[in-house]
Amino acid sequence: MTMTLANTHSARRAAQLLPVALLGTAAVFAAGCGAQRQEDICAGDLPRPLGSHVAEWTGRQTAKARGSEFTLYLFRFQPSSTELTNEGRRILARITPLLNSEAYPIVIEPEDNNPQLDDARRRAIVAMITQARILDPETRVVIAAPTAEGMRGEEAMGVEDGLRNGGVGTGGGGRSSGSGGR
Repeated sequence: MTMTLANTHSARRAAQLLPVALLGTAAVFAAGCGAQRQEDICAGDLPRPLGSHVAEWTGRQTAKARGSEFTLYLFRFQPSSTELTNEGRRILARITPLLNSEAYPIVIEPEDNNPQLDDARRRAIVAMITQARILDPETRVVIAAPTAEGMRGEEAMGVEDGLRNGGVGTGGGGRSSGSGGR
């Protein structure tokens, strides 16, 4: 007899909870957790299009590469001098007209433990771009470590050879297994 009373009590309790469970399920669907029409979904709720993260990454890398074109590395100056090498002058002549339309500063790579030479180089470059009527030339030239890492050895020579031959400097430069000489 005790078993029958327990089973009857459970059945009554389940019957009492059924309407509450149904009402809760209906509330969840009414609140929007069920199927929604596309026009009811907010724009921020949709996943981003395929490739959008790659496009952002590529854009950041391109901007960094563009900014590194405005760098005057140590080897673009004559040793212990404010005078640019021939290549340094060519680079400065190429980037100077871009300064009024681009936000990148001219970055001068600093000498080790020679802030006086760094400052003298900065003043020399400021004087050169002032002659070209660049807006606010004092703020457009900075002394800072370059963001791009330099290349050395065979890698750099391969890129240089590729650029000289009208290519994009892929690093191969037409050499086989890193041999071939200069």
